[in-house]
Amino acid sequence: MTGEVDGGVLELRSTEWIQQPEGYVMVDLLASVEESRPTEISGRLGVAGTYGECSDFSVVRSG
Repeated sequence: MTGEVDGGVLELRSTEWIQQPEGYVMVDLLASVEESRPTEISGRLGVAGTYGECSDFSVVRSG
């Protein structure tokens, strides 16, 4: 994925798989960010509703 933050919005764009699991597709992600190194990011798929119930995401930094 590649991405950028603009006006407090993180946009991550899918580019290529390292190894694609069977049955999975790539999606773009959008999230609001309020700090430069957040420990948790939550947001929505870039194309809401396209993939049924899977429209939200959340990731937490470990370590």
